[in-house]
Amino acid sequence: MQTETNYQVKLFNNDNIELASAAGPSIDAGATVTAPISWTPTVAGADTIYGRVVLASDQNNLNNNTPNQSINVMPAGVIMATIGDGTSTMRQPLGIVYGYERDATIYTAEQIGTVGLVTGIQWYCGTTATAAVPFKVYMKTTTDAAHTAVPWDTMVSYATQVLQTTYTFSQTGWTYFTFDVPFVYTGSNLMILTETYYGGSGTTSPYFRYTTGSTGCHQYWYADTNPPTVNGTLNTNRPNVGISLTSVSTDPQFAVNPTSWNFGTVLMNTNHTKSFNITNIGGGSLTVNSIAISGSPFFTLSNLPTLPSVLGQFQSAGFVVNYNPTAAGNHTATVTITDNLARLQHTVNISAVSMDVTIYTLPYFQNFDSVTA
Repeated sequence: MQTETNYQVKLFNNDNIELASAAGPSIDAGATVTAPISWTPTVAGADTIYGRVVLASDQNNLNNNTPNQSINVMPAGVIMATIGDGTSTMRQPLGIVYGYERDATIYTAEQIGTVGLVTGIQWYCGTTATAAVPFKVYMKTTTDAAHTAVPWDTMVSYATQVLQTTYTFSQTGWTYFTFDVPFVYTGSNLMILTETYYGGSGTTSPYFRYTTGSTGCHQYWYADTNPPTVNGTLNTNRPNVGISLTSVSTDPQFAVNPTSWNFGTVLMNTNHTKSFNITNIGGGSLTVNSIAISGSPFFTLSNLPTLPSVLGQFQSAGFVVNYNPTAAGNHTATVTITDNLARLQHTVNISAVSMDVTIYTLPYFQNFDSVTA
């Protein structure tokens, strides 16, 4: 065996298309070296890549390829704030060892380092599993630097659901998820909350990398059969995370959260409410001129701001949609919001199903007086 200098390292995607190549550095027999290779993506989105060593006189080509690596190429203008470099693993934040698991972690404004519209999140899977993980992600800001042990329902109150999906963690490395609803992050500490609902008594779980953080930065809950109701457990195991943020425009930009709402199936003659927020996620001033609702009369608006309402950067105005059905059936409505940006109209679709459980016809009675033994 001798020193090798005449070989190449190549980068391929999941379709076995060569993306880049470079001359391999000199390597002695039995040694290990790092082979740098440069590649500039031209298309945004998720992909899988792997490396390959190409040596003309190679006598064993079974160990030439690296393991697959999942990546997500961010569009231009997107910032990825990556927090944590630890290599230890735990099942949080997306554990399914128990049927119902919950997780909440505080990341400081200093760790995030910027503000903007949070469009997605990634975690580093250290150990794979074959079961699909159903989960939800929530976000909210806080001035707290540490958790106090509380029940999950208390912790998740006032948080915004940004993602609901199911995923099988079949590869190690970073896995990125695009949010269903972007989150407006204006600074302060950020709390990321997750809940899994595999059900029953759970199953074998994937594990994720974490870094030791400050006291009380992490809280988790778990239970079988039914969701947990007791106070969470505190520790310093902060999951490694990547948060993608888009830069803020200097022009005003309209956003409403949530962008639609389904009240689900509810009983007739019961009242239900949902709060909405209109936010200027850009610069300048956004003027909200009107907020109106049309469709089923069982939907109404309340707690409207004084209109017109002028919103500066990251300022919000809220309103509430009420649903009080007095008849059974499928009901829909549309909230229409008009702003001063070329008098654009923005719509929010509302839906619900009302169920009438009143018994109108008494059961049939059988007269058994004439029956003899």
